[in-house]
Amino acid sequence: MATDVWFATPSYFTMLGYVPVEGPADRQAELEKIHPDDREYVLNTIKSILNSKTTTNYYKYEARIRHSNGDYRWIGVRCIVTEFDQEDKPSRMLGVRIDIDDIQKAHSQVEWLAHHDPLTKLSNRVALHKTFHKIMTPDTKLALLFIDLDHFKNINDSLGHSIGDQLLLAVADRMRTLVASDGYVARQGGDEFIILLPAEQEAQLTKRITLIKEGLAARYHIDQHQFFITPSIGVSLYPRNGKDFDTLYKRADTAMYYAKHSGRNQFVFLAKKCRLFPHVPSP
Repeated sequence: MATDVWFATPSYFTMLGYVPVEGPADRQAELEKIHPDDREYVLNTIKSILNSKTTTNYYKYEARIRHSNGDYRWIGVRCIVTEFDQEDKPSRMLGVRIDIDDIQKAHSQVEWLAHHDPLTKLSNRVALHKTFHKIMTPDTKLALLFIDLDHFKNINDSLGHSIGDQLLLAVADRMRTLVASDGYVARQGGDEFIILLPAEQEAQLTKRITLIKEGLAARYHIDQHQFFITPSIGVSLYPRNGKDFDTLYKRADTAMYYAKHSGRNQFVFLAKKCRLFPHVPSP
């Protein structure tokens, strides 16, 4: 590529805020404007055409290219070979590039919204389902916690959804802290949350769920209000209670309802044959 003679129209440069180059342009200088994480991909795409004797005469790529203000924008490039030499290698090529930054960011936003809760910014159930299958191995032992906040509806009804949303944000922040780096938190919707935790030793898991329950039940300060809100938690274990996410989810949901109807502010495990084992809070 070092021997290329490379020309570009003025709009090629002005699209990203640069002064147009008259006559032959510097291809290497243009390549250096590509984001470092995208550069190898772009070079390999171009080389796949320049260095091969194939019938392929077209390539395209999308990459982040540096604007004159220092920001990177997504640019789409399309190029076609218009002439081949005696060895059937490309000797002349014609390409265009298009600013697709707004489109790419819109796609990224849609993708983000498909996997996150817009209020708390936590993962949603769809994302947690994918995470489960990524981390699951034949030797993995996991706990799925289904958490419902007790009497949350009363807060929305008495103080309004704005206060309720702020409380949900505070709960989500606590969950992030309580789960730390070895667990995963998702918001199911409303006042329901799901947590995945390692469960190698059940005694340690019980202690940890106790800390989560107690941490979530501690006092909240929202504007001039103070709240105590307790969680009801259902727990299912992989692989004991199920070998797929949906089964574990449904069984943890069942256990959570048992916890709620047995007095709330407690957690309930499913036994191997799906019997319910409540952990009653100490008086």
